[in-house]
Amino acid sequence: MLNLKFAPSAHLLLPSLIDDIRSVWKDPFLSPLFVVPNPATGKWLKLRLAENMGCVVNPQIRSFESVLWNALCPEPDMVFLHKEKFQQVICALLSDTLLEKEVFRPLKSYLRNQGAVDPVKRVQLSSEIARLLLEYEYNRPGVWDPDLPPSGGWKVKGIEDTWITSCKLYFADKAGKSESWIRESEAWQQEIYRLLFCKEGLLRSGNNPETPRLLTLPQLYRLRHEPGQKGNGGSFCGDSIFIFMLSKISHFHRNMLLEMSQTRDINVYLLNPCSEFWEDVNTTRGKKGKRRWTFPDKGSNPPIGKLQSDDYNSDRLKFKTSTPDHPLLELWGKSGKENITLWCQAAQYNFDYSFPDNDLQPKNRLQELQNALLMRDGSPMAPLEPGDSSIKILAAPEPGREIEVMRENILNLLRNDSGLRLDDMVIYLPDPAEYLPYIEKVFGAYSHNDPGFIPYTVLGVDSGQSRFAAAIEDLVALCGGDFTRARVFSLLRNETVMASRDISIEELEVWESWTTQLNTFRGFDAQHRKEMGDHEECASDAHTFGLGIARILMGALADEPVQLGFNLSFEDAEPSPFRDFETSDKEMAEHYCSTIEELANSCRRFKKECGKESISKLVDSFISLADSWIYATQTDEIYCRNEFRGALQELKLQESLCGRNTLDFEELKASVLSCLTLELPGSAQAWTGSLTFAPLRSGFVLPHKAVFVAGMGADAFPGINNRSVFNLLSNDRIAGDPDQVCDNRYIFLELICSAGENLFISFPGQDIQKDRILQPSSVVIELASAAGIHLPDPEKGIDDPGVIPLVAHEAVMKNEEQFCWDPSVSRLSVVAMSYTDKKRRKFRLGEQKDTGGKITVTQDKPRVSLDDIAVFIKNPLEYRLKRSLGLRNELVDEISAATDEPLESDYFSLHSLKNQLVKQIIHRAYPVSGEPCRTPEDLACASSELVHQLFTKVCSSGLASEGGFAQKDLLTLQRWAACAAAGIAEISGLYSSYNLHTDTDHNLRNDNALSDFELQDGDCSYRIKINVPVVLCHKNPVEHLVLIKIGSDIGEIFNNIDLWLYSLFFALKGHKKISNILINNDDGTIGQVEWALPQPWTDGKTASQWLSRILFDMTRNNTCEHAPAVWFEKVSKEMDKHGEFDLSGFIRLIKEIAEDESDRDNEHPLYYPSIDAFKLTEAQFPEDDEKIKQIFYRLSPIIRASFAERGEDDSERESSDRILEGSFNE
Repeated sequence: MLNLKFAPSAHLLLPSLIDDIRSVWKDPFLSPLFVVPNPATGKWLKLRLAENMGCVVNPQIRSFESVLWNALCPEPDMVFLHKEKFQQVICALLSDTLLEKEVFRPLKSYLRNQGAVDPVKRVQLSSEIARLLLEYEYNRPGVWDPDLPPSGGWKVKGIEDTWITSCKLYFADKAGKSESWIRESEAWQQEIYRLLFCKEGLLRSGNNPETPRLLTLPQLYRLRHEPGQKGNGGSFCGDSIFIFMLSKISHFHRNMLLEMSQTRDINVYLLNPCSEFWEDVNTTRGKKGKRRWTFPDKGSNPPIGKLQSDDYNSDRLKFKTSTPDHPLLELWGKSGKENITLWCQAAQYNFDYSFPDNDLQPKNRLQELQNALLMRDGSPMAPLEPGDSSIKILAAPEPGREIEVMRENILNLLRNDSGLRLDDMVIYLPDPAEYLPYIEKVFGAYSHNDPGFIPYTVLGVDSGQSRFAAAIEDLVALCGGDFTRARVFSLLRNETVMASRDISIEELEVWESWTTQLNTFRGFDAQHRKEMGDHEECASDAHTFGLGIARILMGALADEPVQLGFNLSFEDAEPSPFRDFETSDKEMAEHYCSTIEELANSCRRFKKECGKESISKLVDSFISLADSWIYATQTDEIYCRNEFRGALQELKLQESLCGRNTLDFEELKASVLSCLTLELPGSAQAWTGSLTFAPLRSGFVLPHKAVFVAGMGADAFPGINNRSVFNLLSNDRIAGDPDQVCDNRYIFLELICSAGENLFISFPGQDIQKDRILQPSSVVIELASAAGIHLPDPEKGIDDPGVIPLVAHEAVMKNEEQFCWDPSVSRLSVVAMSYTDKKRRKFRLGEQKDTGGKITVTQDKPRVSLDDIAVFIKNPLEYRLKRSLGLRNELVDEISAATDEPLESDYFSLHSLKNQLVKQIIHRAYPVSGEPCRTPEDLACASSELVHQLFTKVCSSGLASEGGFAQKDLLTLQRWAACAAAGIAEISGLYSSYNLHTDTDHNLRNDNALSDFELQDGDCSYRIKINVPVVLCHKNPVEHLVLIKIGSDIGEIFNNIDLWLYSLFFALKGHKKISNILINNDDGTIGQVEWALPQPWTDGKTASQWLSRILFDMTRNNTCEHAPAVWFEKVSKEMDKHGEFDLSGFIRLIKEIAEDESDRDNEHPLYYPSIDAFKLTEAQFPEDDEKIKQIFYRLSPIIRASFAERGEDDSERESSDRILEGSFNE
């Protein structure tokens, strides 16, 4: 008999379940059979049974499929054909020969990639086909009628009988001629099904008695109803079955249960949010009236019968107009209504309903909403009572803060309710895997001894998120040729690999440091590079792990480069020994070398086996490879390993059943990765003694006092129906068919009914990276509207009480209960809020308040570099971003620490080499001892020698480019050095008696102990770090200095602002005459200008004040306006052409340029930011005229210098002087 029990929440089903269990559970050691949707729900049920019944010994909790399979009494040689096995058989079937048939033309166009079958698509498509064929069997089953003569028969033909026995199309005839794609798609799916399951099919021939008989559940059911089969008629006798929370099942499952209920008790316990008859509620999400479902009269006492597909058709629905129903039943109830209707029809509407024990007296808005759903009351909600926080909706700036606030609310509840336990609360997530990093970061930041420690467990995460799966993915990638520094250490950092290879974290840090210093990037040697796909002529040993290992081993034996036969980028280069403090530890060095070498050899060996060895040997070989590198110790990791091994063993079916010989690597890789998608069972702490994170899916919605739901963004829930183009059910839907969106909406309805006292919902309201507002899920919006509660608006920021601030202290005072549980943090927020309102650094322009004068400062001496000043002058906003984000300057003195091998030297690495060359060539012209080398010919010869020496050293150290690019860089440097040498010869002829200083400071010190330039301005003191590359000084340095630097065109003042600043600091030190020489970074030519303090800087005092103001804005005032100096220079040039300077006109023109430059379509802007982070800002030019004037006065001395360097006539000089005067005569 089918016994149907309903309740709005799972805990209300328990009394009825326990009463029914007691009546049949006679033997304490032999429990009844329980069916649950997942292991997590099974554990929750065990806990509740133990709480209510005392000692419960080993209750039999089984999956639905296993119970039905065993009920059909399979023979010993029969094996359940689940999706993973089915996929492997179909994958072997999709061969080139099969695709040549005309019926498979759609598959051929999809699978073929340049003539060959794409191995990855082959694996993915086989998985999709296996899923679809199983779904057809379950949702379009045949219906058995025992009353048909002579001894029963199939009243309705299902998909199997239509495709196999009748050889007809099932879906195409119903679709009509207009849907030709359905006929085309069904034709090849039917052909695959027939090739597998017809009498002579691959899985039915039975030629090999040792091969197991693979059957799906519907096929075994059909087999049991064939004449002469054992168990035909009355085969379902047995003990009672208790089905708990398994609401959404297929039509086949429901029909089979109905047949089983004729001979045994089937007890079904389901959620139903409404106690009234609600099958006539209009759930079309339209504006129609209610609908009523009527069925043909089958007599006064019709027998229980299995439903046919015609019973689900929409033409049996009749509509009538009525008063509005509860909006949430209308909006979210479609899936549940169909499911409940089908169950009620199956039980002839004989069911029990368990009501909540609240006397229908709701205490808060949550209970009011639950009561309205229960009673099918669509009346509008009364205004929300003050202080009613039973339902909260919060908007978070990003997922991390979302989880942080969830944690704070949990601690608030625990603080306010001493009787509340962690297992009285639950957090649901649409996708727990997406939030797993944030959960571990927030909840995993506390140790067991911390007062804020909250034990937790996460359910619904697939095995692909485990450490074991990460190690498998890395291992497969390494075998496939991704033998890079990043991938190698991704594997070695994995805890399972560290345990297997006995690698400590300290060792790993040293190893990573070695590979960085050795410039090791990819491959083990040149041959490995070729195997990875490098061209024969380009593959070299440069930047390989093998070269790095050789250099480490050489470190203890040699001091100079040694000829070892390595193929490096430069023919004269040989590897140089490498040693540091850690390489003296021989055990550590040997451990590193042996580990990397063994990893490379094992991965290369396995890759070579693919496509040659049998599938069975390949599977065994990969499992052996994984076992040698991965050692699972934790329960979840061991589970992942065992499930992975079992799934991978299914690959052997392609050989044993289908006769396939081997697999190429790409297909094997796709198959291996597909074995990592199984869901983890979850921790033993789930639902008890800890906080549980659970997926928002059917079967997981269980009652708790406090229910939290996070991640409810519009993109995350309720999702979309990603129906495959091959899915034949999508055009022939009947009631009860799967529908992800409708199913998810109904799950959210069940969740509302499962919340006991509190319901907290949050969604990410902002995308910080893209700086845009995100919308909540449609169900959140509909809930807020139906319940009359506040829906946060992220655009209002923290002024909206439901918006979570990015910084925790900013809104604690507005709602302490919502955002923080710790009173000390609340006190801290008072200080933080007051400080934030007055002193907060703002990047948005127009909000920065100028001090207008001196302020009280501490007596410390801020230290900045000359490069910092240069960046600030170019654009204060860019300087502030670099300081805030910790970004270094673009022009660095060392090769960039890249993560990929350098295929070509970039601008900055070549700039570094050119800097070294200039200093070495100048040292030849100005030697410390010996004869100087100053003729153009001698310096050209010297430069060629120096380039060769420098480049050989670079190649030996692994710093050179790859392959032919190294030769290209060498030729570039040689041409540039020759041109620079000619210029240096000219310089040495002009200043032959001068002394040379390199890498010096303002005091011309060369003792590697450079001093800072100190500047005092009233109460403010500053220290400036100055490092001048090259200086030629007169015997009396005060009389004349020559500053030499590599840069761009000498006329581009702001691109060479550092050279101008060097001169300024020497002028402040009292040097009378300063010459600037710039060696062009592109062609090696030189340009020279004479530098002098711009008027009216006659005594240097005003220059000090100008510099002090800049340093004050940098370090004290935190100025950060978006004001590129090149804009001011351009406007000044334009006004200078007209011979008159008008400040109001200048401001108007600079605003016009700023507007043009802000246009994203501008293909040739004047200003190019040097950091990518600049693109994430909403940089706006100041609108305040006074602010523009201040910036102009700050830049005027440098703009004046740009005119002086080009050399102008008297009228131009007068015009530039007028421009300059404003900065001191305001």
